Parts: sequence; structure tokens; C-alpha cells
Amino acid sequence: MNFNLIKYSIFLPVIFLQQNIYNAVYQENAPKAECDSYLIIRGSSNINQFQFISYQPETINSENLRKNKTYRNVKIPVNSFTGSNKRIIKDFNKMLNAEEYPFIKIAIERREFAKCVGKKGLTNFKTEITVAGNSNFYKVPCAVYACQKTGYIIEGNLDARLTDFEIDPPKKFFGLVKVNDEINIQYVFWFPPENI
Repeated sequence: MNFNLIKYSIFLPVIFLQQNIYNAVYQENAPKAECDSYLIIRGSSNINQFQFISYQPETINSENLRKNKTYRNVKIPVNSFTGSNKRIIKDFNKMLNAEEYPFIKIAIERREFAKCVGKKGLTNFKTEITVAGNSNFYKVPCAVYACQKTGYIIEGNLDARLTDFEIDPPKKFFGLVKVNDEINIQYVFWFPPENI
């Protein structure tokens, strides 16, 4: 028992130090410019918060014939995400089973099929998100606006759960650290004019 007490008394200050590192990285990895594409996944555990960000979303010009609707497709390499340290990135890749499923895939219905939500500038887009080989549909209120260069930006933000994608929230250090099921997914995707 004394050994565990000593071990945890050493371990807990390290976790709180990680929180300070997270805050610094959060500021450093804030979204860049207006027309840059990115995806951020935010989450928390019983002792801190974390976020992962990728600036490598890739727009794919392909059609999804489900329900005879055409979707805009985006894929994001799991290994392109950055975080507060290498260990947390390694845990993130393991949690998402990146070796077997190297991409997060997002399919957003085209604007002609989407419905206005009654708030100025927001439209409900039916959106399919695939993580670790498991897919879910969401209705995501998104802002759509012209980019400074050319094309359009779609900006979405939704709350989801790891268990939506059949991912058990991880536990570390004999259950001392427990990742919460709730996550937030924020994205900004640039699309060329013909793909909106």
C-alpha cells in the first residue's frame, strides 16, 4: 500500500504538469488562417483536457450513392494529428486503431440537399463521420462562406461520444486516469467552387 501511495504521489504532479503543457500547445495549435482546412478533436479525462488537431484534411471528389444523394467527401490521416506530447499521440493512434483504419472519413451532403436551420448563415448538413471503421450520421449546423482566395469554407461543430464509434473510453494507470466518453469535433473544410 505504501508503494502505491508513493507511486501515485509522484504520478499526480506529472499529470497536472501535462495540463500546463496542454494549455501552451492549445494556443500554439490554434487554427491558422481563414481559408485553411483543419479538424480538431477535443476531449477530457477525470484530471485534464486534451485536443488533437490536423491541418491535412483532403477533399475527395467522389459520389456516395446512398439514398441517391451526392456527398462531399473528406479524409484525414490519423497520423497527421498533433497533440501535447508523443505519448498522448501514441495513445490516440492506438485508440483509433490507426494501423487498420488510417483515415477519419467525413461525408457532408451537398448544399442543395441541406436544410436551413433558421439562424442566419447556418445550414443543417447531414454528415456521416467514420472513425476506426465505424460510421454514424449527424445533422450538423454549419456556416458556409466564401473564402478569400476561391471556393467555399464549411465550418461545423458537434458533440459526439467515443462509444458512437464503438470505442471504449480508455483507462490508464490502473483506472486512476479515465477518459470521458464525450468528445467535441470541430472542422473547417475548404471546397473548390464546383464542389459546394
